[in-house]
Amino acid sequence: MRKGRFGNNPSAVTAARHLREFGFTGWHLRRTGRYDPAADTLAAPENRVERQVVEALQYLVQNRPVREDGAVFLMSGEPRPRVGDGLVALTRHWLVDAVDVMDAGGDNKIYVVVCV
Repeated sequence: MRKGRFGNNPSAVTAARHLREFGFTGWHLRRTGRYDPAADTLAAPENRVERQVVEALQYLVQNRPVREDGAVFLMSGEPRPRVGDGLVALTRHWLVDAVDVMDAGGDNKIYVVVCV
């Protein structure tokens, strides 16, 4: 495997390919002091970020089991998703329960996001 944007991390290279080939557009709803995605209200434009996401249960956040009604997504880019943020994907609204960085190198970090 050649060294590229994700160095020698084969999991990150595979995840980036998975995201690029099977990803779809979703909305990352950023939680702030004035907006909470769990409140079931519309997010203002400054709280909505269009993201390329892909469901990928095979990538689990370390020491964090996925609940039966949960899902795991990959996303890349900024801003970093945080616990309490929302994600509108697959015609459903999810809340971010845990976040892990798959590869910290480069500008386009890949995040593993566990949602409930």
